Amino acid sequence: IEPAGKVCPSPKPYSENGRELKEKLNLNEKEKLFIEYAKTVAETTINKEISVKLVDEKGWPFLATYGKSRTLIVNIKKVGNTFFDKLLKEEVNDLLIHELAHEFERDHLSDNYFEALTKIGGKLAERMFFEREKFEKYNAK
Repeated sequence: IEPAGKVCPSPKPYSENGRELKEKLNLNEKEKLFIEYAKTVAETTINKEISVKLVDEKGWPFLATYGKSRTLIVNIKKVGNTFFDKLLKEEVNDLLIHELAHEFERDHLSDNYFEALTKIGGKLAERMFFEREKFEKYNAK
């Protein structure tokens, strides 16, 4: 029996030689705070420092990617304008947990990926409870 990733491989967002995505450089305060939050979540849950880029790509079909380079790329055209309004919400944490699980496994259908999702989610919930002051500034009204 072949692994799930061989039978139904996850799509690749861009090839090794693909074109550069258009990074948004003039960030507003909410977008800057999201980048800080994403880095905090990564340090808290996967014990890694990551870089975060926001891209403005209407034709790129992905919400976000994360991979070997330890760079989280979020497509502002796909997540929408209200995504950055409040950070401590399901939509934001769902995206971060999903992408950061790729630190441990690329294949969405594998047991390792599922285990990474649950460990990251559990650790994030625990740290938000026991380190409230660390996350409070991301709870903008």
